[in-house]
Amino acid sequence: MEEFAELREAIEKVELVDGHCHNIGALDSALVFVRAFTEATGGDALSHAPHSLSFKRNVREIAELYGSGNSLQAVEEYRKCWGLERITAACFKAAGISAILIDDGLRLDKKQSIDWHKLFAPFVGRILRIETLAEEILDSEREAGFTWTLDKFTQAFVTNLKSYPFSYSGVAEEIVGLKSIAAYRSGLEINTHVHRQDAEEGLSKFDLPMQIHTGFGDKDLDLRLANPLCLRFLLEDERFSKCRLVLLHASYPFSKEASYLASVYPQVMFSTDGYAFPETYYLGAKKARQCIFSVLRDTCVDGDLTVAEAIEAATDILAKNAINFYKINVVAKSSKNLAPVNSSVIEKTALENAVSLIRMIWIDASGQHRCRVVPAKRFHDVTVKDGVGLTFACMAMSSMQHEEMVLADMHIRPGEAWEYCPREALRRVLKVLKDEFDLVLDTGFESEFLLLKSVSRDGKEDWVPIDSAPYCSTSGYDAVAPLLHEIFSSLQSLNIKVEQLHAESGNGQFELAMGHTICIDAADDLIFTREIIRATARKHGLLATFVPKFALDDIGSGSHVHVSLLQNGKNVFMASGGSSQYGMSTIGEQFMAGVLEHLPSILAFTAPIPNSYDRLQPNTWSGAYLCWGKENREAPIRTACPPGINDGSVSNFEIKLPQSLSESLEALEKDKALTDLLGEKLLVAIKGVRKFVSC
Repeated sequence: MEEFAELREAIEKVELVDGHCHNIGALDSALVFVRAFTEATGGDALSHAPHSLSFKRNVREIAELYGSGNSLQAVEEYRKCWGLERITAACFKAAGISAILIDDGLRLDKKQSIDWHKLFAPFVGRILRIETLAEEILDSEREAGFTWTLDKFTQAFVTNLKSYPFSYSGVAEEIVGLKSIAAYRSGLEINTHVHRQDAEEGLSKFDLPMQIHTGFGDKDLDLRLANPLCLRFLLEDERFSKCRLVLLHASYPFSKEASYLASVYPQVMFSTDGYAFPETYYLGAKKARQCIFSVLRDTCVDGDLTVAEAIEAATDILAKNAINFYKINVVAKSSKNLAPVNSSVIEKTALENAVSLIRMIWIDASGQHRCRVVPAKRFHDVTVKDGVGLTFACMAMSSMQHEEMVLADMHIRPGEAWEYCPREALRRVLKVLKDEFDLVLDTGFESEFLLLKSVSRDGKEDWVPIDSAPYCSTSGYDAVAPLLHEIFSSLQSLNIKVEQLHAESGNGQFELAMGHTICIDAADDLIFTREIIRATARKHGLLATFVPKFALDDIGSGSHVHVSLLQNGKNVFMASGGSSQYGMSTIGEQFMAGVLEHLPSILAFTAPIPNSYDRLQPNTWSGAYLCWGKENREAPIRTACPPGINDGSVSNFEIKLPQSLSESLEALEKDKALTDLLGEKLLVAIKGVRKFVSC
């Protein structure tokens, strides 16, 4: 266990008080989404931004949060699909924000109101930018011949300021602090020798903290005048000794100077920034937690703080200091239910609301994926209860945005399963296994597939492997890394566990190994996985195929399945105490003997097309002989011993596709046990399809 796990957990669970941020903008705002990750405003600088490390890192972290593809385009598509409210809710929940103080003086296209932000944070306060108030006063209509003087302006400014609802008034959009962007104007060398006693006395009554922009900003700022040390004359003026000042943006690149001021002047503190895009709130919160943990962990290592003291300091930094400083009615607390900010936050209700179509998928007797698509509303109102009608002939026939997938059961009428339904047949088999033997089948699949690209040959389109890289080649992986990342993220969003992903031996061939789970769930996950791989490849202009033998002179593709039997959650394939010559229990030996006995018949299911038998050839690691072996890749069935299991012990069997489809069908015709187990009607459809394709 990590030495400072308690400190890390405490920092992750503190509910943040964001002392300085700006309004979030609409999705169709003129401010392009790329600006969430860069200060560049246009031209070459903006076009080069995606090549920076910070940009790549931030996009990756947002993609992980959303479970989307790891690219700016994929994240943008995800934002449009979910809508602003849903992505904001996801970002705020992952950030763990309990209060935000918004400076709404920043000009943003189509920015949301302060009240809108209250949908996502328990407390929302307003920071009034004094330059914005001044501009509004100067731009207001005045009677003809009116001339501004400093006295007139000061009086108007104070009068207008008094008209605003402040934190002690209990009115909506209450103001909890003021802000100045003097650094953008005259700089921070503020002249304190101003004799306007009335103004000073009037303003002092507000008792509000003042946020001051320091350090780096827009390119029209003179950075030399944004050094917080320029504020020393103001801070040492007795008239302002009771003023509370916030140095914004950590004063970068003058962070050391700001740290000095904060250490010697009690009225100074730090705050952060987030604007326009909800993602900036999430990224700011995540980076802040990581940084604070790193610093406080080092203080514990050096013996300066105990873990308890570090936790107290983290709570102060992330919440208590701001609560006390702004005098807001918020309680600093930690959330036991707060998800770590590096986890994928997918709200089920939000996702449902973003879906417009439901794709209902079933597998026919030939193994093809078929679907019907219905509007989401009809699916929830009607289809969930009554289903959709299909022709009986569908069993004998040879992922998009705003869509969801469900796997369908086939019923004659609601509640009465159709005998041709493959999922129902699997349930019947698993029920026999459980009821008669008290065993559960645990399964994990490995899917091999080819990625093909389109080329033109003699004016005709042809599909060829995307590369010719060797087994486990890094260059082969790199060539399609964005696609593979998107596949992984999509599977992750469906809670489908991926254990390994790598380039295989064939040209353009890859393998994805899924985690093991209960058999019926593993079978469903395999269907979803293949749908996602195919759809993602199409999105990238490629073709993904699982055909067993795409090219006769190249390696074929298989779908290996690892199976174990569990009893009360314990694997019963492994022998105990060296009681077996082969490391298998009696149940394991009996199970494998049964598979070997029926393997010729089973091939009609696992090798369902003539092309399958082009792959099942000797010396190709495809299982061409009726046998078994220990870790023998030439055997159709091999026993396996994964990491962590004693040498020689067997924990699972790996069944591969083992000479022609017609021979498999002959065996199936004679196999009474499988007929009784799966049902005669389903087997009639399966055998009919297999006979047709083998002609």
